[in-house]
Amino acid sequence: QPRLREFNPQNMADTAWAFATVGVLASGLFDAVADAARPRLGDFNAQGVANTAWAFAKAGAAEPRLFAAIADAATARLADFNEHDLATLASAFAIARVDAPDLFAAIADAARALPALATTPRGRDALCAAFVDVGLDAPVFPDTDATVAKSDRGGELPPSSGDLLTEDEWRQIRWGKALASWDATVETILALFDAEGD
Repeated sequence: QPRLREFNPQNMADTAWAFATVGVLASGLFDAVADAARPRLGDFNAQGVANTAWAFAKAGAAEPRLFAAIADAATARLADFNEHDLATLASAFAIARVDAPDLFAAIADAARALPALATTPRGRDALCAAFVDVGLDAPVFPDTDATVAKSDRGGELPPSSGDLLTEDEWRQIRWGKALASWDATVETILALFDAEGD
C-alpha cells in the first residue's frame, strides 16, 4: 500500500482494471486503490474514471464513497468523455446497482451532445442497455443513420413514442439480438459436427 501512493492515476485505473478483468478479487488491493484514487479522481482522464468504476463494479467491490466521488468527478466533466467512456461509466453504475439518477441524466445529455460520427450503433446499444438495467428510459439518438442502426441490431427498431425507448422496447431489441446470435451459434456448431463427420 505505501507503493500505491506513488502510482499515477493511470497506474491505479490499470491495476484495478487488470485484476477485475482476470477475475481476481483482492479485496485489500481494491480497498487500497479506492482510498488512493478517491481524492485524486480529478487527475484521472475520462477513460481512467470510467475504467476504475467498471473495475470496481465488475469485481463486486463497489465501495459507496468511491462511487459517490466518481459520480461527482464524472458529472463535472462529462464533455471530456467519448461514447465508450460514457457507456463504460453507465454500465459500471448499473452493474454495481448504485443509485445515481443525476449522473445518468448527465450521461444522457452528454451522449446526445456527441456528434453522430463519434457514435456507433453498438456503443449506443451498450449505453442504452445500462439505462434500462437500472430502470431508466434509454436515450435515443435522433441524428443517427437508421440503416446502420437497423442492420447492426439485427432487426427493425420497435416503434417509440417521443424521443425515448421504453424498457420493454429495449428488451425486445436485446431479445432479437440474442436470438439472432443464438441462431448463428447453433448453425456454426452444427456445421462443425457435420464437417467432423465427413
